[in-house]
Amino acid sequence: MKVINEQCEHMGIPKLFNKTFGTHYSEMPEGFRNILLPTLKNYYDFVLVLEKIIVHNISYKTFQKDAPHIRSIDRKDESGKDKGSLVMFEEWLSKNIRTQENLADLIIKPLKNIRNIRQKPAHELTSNEYDVTLYQKQFNLMNDTYTAIRAIRMFFANHPLAKDVKVPEHLVSGKDIVNY
Repeated sequence: MKVINEQCEHMGIPKLFNKTFGTHYSEMPEGFRNILLPTLKNYYDFVLVLEKIIVHNISYKTFQKDAPHIRSIDRKDESGKDKGSLVMFEEWLSKNIRTQENLADLIIKPLKNIRNIRQKPAHELTSNEYDVTLYQKQFNLMNDTYTAIRAIRMFFANHPLAKDVKVPEHLVSGKDIVNY
């Protein structure tokens, strides 16, 4: 997230993430960790934190500023209502990045999935079921999220003004990145 924000600064647009976090345990928000007991409550608590760290943390201001090789988009939709950050992000990506990749599937779909999972405990009463498959669900969710964030960083790295941003070797190679 820090590298992406630095790329944004070099490209001349506001930072994509309002807040970034360090990698040390003490720098991460409470609840952002592997679930120790696979219960729905623990899983949903984790998803709530993940949603706040990633999806809720996306700044719509990033998409509203023109810069070299970047076209902005409007905050309002056709009916005059504010668009959400993910809707804006998807529209902005399709307007500014030319690729054979399906950007919606690669970046937006995993982020929308986080938000969709968060909706259930936010709007329904759920029982605190014990379910060992939640370990795998958390693992898959983190892998999908990492892939989406990595894709953003890689696409931004192709911008001429962001080419000088130093990316740590472990992020470039993908080695030694472990999801437990």
